[in-house]
Amino acid sequence: MLAAGRREAHRSAEKRRMRRRRRLPSGGIALYAVVVAIFQCGAAIASTCSTGDAAAADTSGPDHVSITWMSVTNVYYEIGRFHLLIDGYITRIPKEAFYGGGGYAFTRHPHATDVAAVKRVLTALGGPRSVDLLLTGHSHWDHSFDTATWSKLTGAPVLGAKTTC
Repeated sequence: MLAAGRREAHRSAEKRRMRRRRRLPSGGIALYAVVVAIFQCGAAIASTCSTGDAAAADTSGPDHVSITWMSVTNVYYEIGRFHLLIDGYITRIPKEAFYGGGGYAFTRHPHATDVAAVKRVLTALGGPRSVDLLLTGHSHWDHSFDTATWSKLTGAPVLGAKTTC
């Protein structure tokens, strides 16, 4: 009876995941639109973030754009003086911690953010001033697990879905 109950729970979880997958493209499109807008307005955003004066913002465009793929869904953008981190999932939960379907709901016990690992990556990026904005695509654990830690260490605001912020 217990095994049958687990199978049914797994099937239900799989159905929920399939329903969520159908909704992801609209979230992906919104994320893409935000990134495109940031690129188009890179210099203005960078100037506004550093001076707080939107009227004084230089609209000629950024002097450089650097894109660094960090791992999985983590991407770091340097757009002139503006620095954007997407997802920033650094903590790794061991494979053995999972059972059944998958995802954080199927772990055997709670896990904490690996603050030391996030600090190491932050140092490699240039320290706390190297992140101006945190963008989280959606609130699955493998995208947003470390978001609060990044925000606490950098003071950067978080932009994401209602369930992320």
